[in-house]
Amino acid sequence: MPEVTEMELAALMRGMTDQQRMLFISLYNSGKKDRNIALILSVLIGYMGIDRFYVGDILLGVLKLLTGGCCLLWYIVDWFLIMGRVDEYNRNKAREIAASVRGPGYEGPLQPPPSPGGGSPSAFPPTSGQGERAEPSPSAPPPAAPEPTPRAPAQPQALPANLLVWLEVIQGGTVGQRFFVLTPDNLVGRSSESDIQVIDPSVSRHHFRLKFQNGQFMVQNESAHGTYVNGHPVAHWQPLKDGDYIQAGQVVFQFRMQGST
Repeated sequence: MPEVTEMELAALMRGMTDQQRMLFISLYNSGKKDRNIALILSVLIGYMGIDRFYVGDILLGVLKLLTGGCCLLWYIVDWFLIMGRVDEYNRNKAREIAASVRGPGYEGPLQPPPSPGGGSPSAFPPTSGQGERAEPSPSAPPPAAPEPTPRAPAQPQALPANLLVWLEVIQGGTVGQRFFVLTPDNLVGRSSESDIQVIDPSVSRHHFRLKFQNGQFMVQNESAHGTYVNGHPVAHWQPLKDGDYIQAGQVVFQFRMQGST
């Protein structure tokens, strides 16, 4: 059985609130078992059933202890099975924690809270980050007053349950790192206030925003240093498709999307 992947965890967190996601990650990290520890226990003292105790197989652990690993045969076989058992344990643990965090009344993907300010779902007016201004969209009316947060005032649209979206770093930063997009409105930048925080000095505090609206993802620049899609600067809200490249400073992401909108 393969190891639990980030995609599986992201799918389990789909529709959770920010607080629920933080609780899920905390509980999962504290409750999951380590594959390497299980293998070490199996090789060194597996004949005593300690490896099976470690993954919660109490009865098998007792049986293994009483029989001496069935004359060492079971003891050796478990060297090849125990890591798969750890993956199974972690996968079941993640599902249990997700169900517990959502609560007994959960019947489907939770609706994310609306963005502050309200507004028309068809408008995509940009907002300013600290010290950084994006050109206003000519199609959007000027705001009546400064927004208290860097969020666009358009109402969020819930992500489809079967849609999995992430940004993968392919240049600069930590190559290979994946940032999963779990909400319909995501600010990307270096600031801790960002929904997706990218720790890189070339990335602005509030660099760009991803929004899911009218069945598609769109990107808006919010940095004085500019945001580029496939090498072209982003002036206003620009549609994205699977495989597009987004550059922020020296960091290049590949926008990936699986499932249907």
